[in-house]
Amino acid sequence: MLYLNPIPEKFVENYLNYFYGRSFFLLEKKLKKENFPIVSRIVGYFLAQILLEKNPKKVLELGTGPGLSTLYMALVIKKFNLNTKIITLDIRPDFLEIAKNNFKKFKVEDVVSIYNLSSQEFLENTSEQFDFIFFDHEKRQYKKDLYLILKRNLIKTQGVILIDNLFARGEIFLPNSKKERKYILLDFINFLFSEEVLKRAFVNILPVSDGLAFLKFFK
Repeated sequence: MLYLNPIPEKFVENYLNYFYGRSFFLLEKKLKKENFPIVSRIVGYFLAQILLEKNPKKVLELGTGPGLSTLYMALVIKKFNLNTKIITLDIRPDFLEIAKNNFKKFKVEDVVSIYNLSSQEFLENTSEQFDFIFFDHEKRQYKKDLYLILKRNLIKTQGVILIDNLFARGEIFLPNSKKERKYILLDFINFLFSEEVLKRAFVNILPVSDGLAFLKFFK
């Protein structure tokens, strides 16, 4: 069983530093300095723990970016010899080129397949079912993509979906904010708790990092 209780930040730091090592966090530091969109360490911790707990066969990542979140998962696969393959996709070829170089550096190319596609194009055409799906891409696609996953039955029973950046850096809590992303994410959160989703999945929103949604599918 996967327990998602609040975790002390210092514990996460120590765990990740021990597990991933200096070269990984030098890469993280470099990507931060160059203002690439990357996951927080606490999200990286959840990605690692989900792979260790579930040992999924097929993982789908929507939004590769420079590849840091993919590495959080791929290095777990390599370290523990898991029988897991990751499909990761992004619409930006410049991000994918950087990600490819990072995957080569950390020697994980054999467990990662990369696609230069939009999430919608991939989800509309794939026939695969996944054990674990991670959302970290264009926020206006979140609702459309979850709808497609449900409609086309692309997540397995007992599968998990983890969705990052639901709080828009706190924007959704600001009553006077008129920014479009606030309303996009609020609409998506409403969809998460609609009958269409709840009849198939347990849904929880975790107040960590920039807001994480955790969906565990029971049918």
